[in-house]
Amino acid sequence: MNVIFGASGFAKEVLFLIERINEAGEDIREIDYFVAADSDPLIGSMIKKISVVSSSYFFEKFNKKQINCFVAVGSPALKQKIVLNLREEMHPVFPSLIDPSVVFDKTSGAVAFGEGVVICAGSILTTDIKIASFVHINLDCTVGHDCSVGEYSTLSPGVHVSGNVKMGSKVFIGTGAVVLEKIEIIENSVVGAGAVVTSNINDPGVYIGMPAKKRG
Repeated sequence: MNVIFGASGFAKEVLFLIERINEAGEDIREIDYFVAADSDPLIGSMIKKISVVSSSYFFEKFNKKQINCFVAVGSPALKQKIVLNLREEMHPVFPSLIDPSVVFDKTSGAVAFGEGVVICAGSILTTDIKIASFVHINLDCTVGHDCSVGEYSTLSPGVHVSGNVKMGSKVFIGTGAVVLEKIEIIENSVVGAGAVVTSNINDPGVYIGMPAKKRG
């Protein structure tokens, strides 16, 4: 069984990504359900002929079964919550999804991916890069040499990360943001859309502007 956790726009994009992978003949997966929060108004509806069910229904019906799970939410904290809940209630497998158009150094060990990674179309990762588990890299992003991206982090569309950048876990980078080389970003940080990070972020918070400064 293959299930997408989430029912928002990004969940539909993950389904689109899976369809592209299938078309390329790299793997074959048919999605059985979208799983949404119990309060989600989409419960009971269909997305591309796939039922949206509540999380409580899903965990009750398929308790302790082994299931391929694709976590399709952008919020790092919510991603972590879903993954921990799945590990408690099920026997989850978290395959990674990498669009066929993604460019990266395929030399053995040059780019290391954790489990549950999602990398969307048009992105480029060069070499000597570590992408931790449950990282999402959205459309048309670039990640330069010798970077590391911590678990549960999200790069929104059009983010550009220069070489030798180190990101902690649960970092969220907004659309079109730029991170200059040799920058370190502490865990639980948010970089706003269009921001330019020119110096280390050592204090968790929300950073906006050019150069990026902590809001408030």
